[in-house]
Amino acid sequence: MTTPNIPTYLTPVQVAKILQVSPATVRNMIKRGDLDAIQLKGGRGIFRVPLDAIHNLMGNDRPTFESRSAFNKLS
Repeated sequence: MTTPNIPTYLTPVQVAKILQVSPATVRNMIKRGDLDAIQLKGGRGIFRVPLDAIHNLMGNDRPTFESRSAFNKLS
């Protein structure tokens, strides 16, 4: 799943802007395991967050209520 003009892997600063939190909060979320991330080799504490992890965190990977609604099947 790609979105135009948004890279597949984001820095904690970029994620913080999207989630409207501080970069420190994003780093804490990564450390707690609340947000999936990969750690780059050779860099101490340099992380990248896959775009899919943000979608999962925000619940965008789940079907909407309307798409699950029995009312849609009746019409």
